[in-house]
Amino acid sequence: MHIDRDTGYIAASLSPFLLGTAYTLQKAQKVRDTNVAMPIYQVYVALGMQFTLIFALLIADGDDRGHPHHYFLALLAGCVYAMAAGCSLLAIRHVGVSFSLVAVCVVSAMVSFFWGKVVFQESTQNIYLAMVGMVVVVFGIVLFAYIVPQGKEEDEEEDEEQVASAVEEGAPSEADPLLPTVGQASQSQGSAGEGEGDPEDSRGFFMMMAVMAGVLGGSSMAPMHGFSKHAGLGFLVMFGCGFLIFTMAILLGWVLWHSSLTLDPAHNVSSIVMRVKDLNFHSEKVSPYGFTQGMLFGAATVCTVLAMDSPLGLAVAQPFRELALIVGGLYGYFLFGELAAPGALGKFLLCGSIIGLGIVILAVFGES
Repeated sequence: MHIDRDTGYIAASLSPFLLGTAYTLQKAQKVRDTNVAMPIYQVYVALGMQFTLIFALLIADGDDRGHPHHYFLALLAGCVYAMAAGCSLLAIRHVGVSFSLVAVCVVSAMVSFFWGKVVFQESTQNIYLAMVGMVVVVFGIVLFAYIVPQGKEEDEEEDEEQVASAVEEGAPSEADPLLPTVGQASQSQGSAGEGEGDPEDSRGFFMMMAVMAGVLGGSSMAPMHGFSKHAGLGFLVMFGCGFLIFTMAILLGWVLWHSSLTLDPAHNVSSIVMRVKDLNFHSEKVSPYGFTQGMLFGAATVCTVLAMDSPLGLAVAQPFRELALIVGGLYGYFLFGELAAPGALGKFLLCGSIIGLGIVILAVFGES
């Protein structure tokens, strides 16, 4: 599959809009009202992504479909991207779109640049100016960390109110389906002799998950480049299969872990099966958002691969995609009330523009 430079730039330019839009869908009010567990939500995302990737394969030419011996690495890459998606989905739920995407996108851009230029030795028009672009990106993220206020998100405050209310009433909380119920958490804290957890520690933990999402996301396309620069769209279908398989494994692990918290210690396989039957998958309310988000993820991935197969290469195509941080930040401000502190939006746009400028410099001077 040969892609010329102009087509590569078009594909690379579309990917941040697709990716930024995809990340914001999980913040829709209907999704937040259901408070669906992230492992369940990610299943819908995986199905939507696979739908898009299969569609892309069906409309591709025969020469674009890759070779069977590439498929194992494609499955591995899909598993890595599934881990990245899980971390980013949790970070966005707890920290917000704007702040999470800055960490995810910037780290991913730096990691993919490392893979392309250091590991795979992609040729570069001007490595020194490309490094200037990377330094500008780093400066933008450091500036962002210092000057943009990081207050609590509206839905995070609502979750804390739910927890507080549940503690007072002695009822189980649904503030976070991935954690034990409030009663169990209170008992564990009491037995350990510890006080209430620090909300800032929790926020820091989910920001670290956003950073991990960037590391994994920036590495997810490396296997494709490693065994063939022109692997074909067949790689993406197996990539989607890996994403779906690992997502189902996450769901199974979550069910087993959640069952160990909510069931009698003597529970057996049949009791776990009953627990699965009792899970509320919120299919009618949540599946349209998760499936659409997955379709957008898939479309962004196709655009990134097309850009990779052009003269841009991995070290440029992936960082270009990470301009989604600006798209996501604007969505967060206009749709979800993020960056509401005085001057926060202006500071975000300033830092986002610096980061974006760095990525553009990287793209112009880093292509082969």
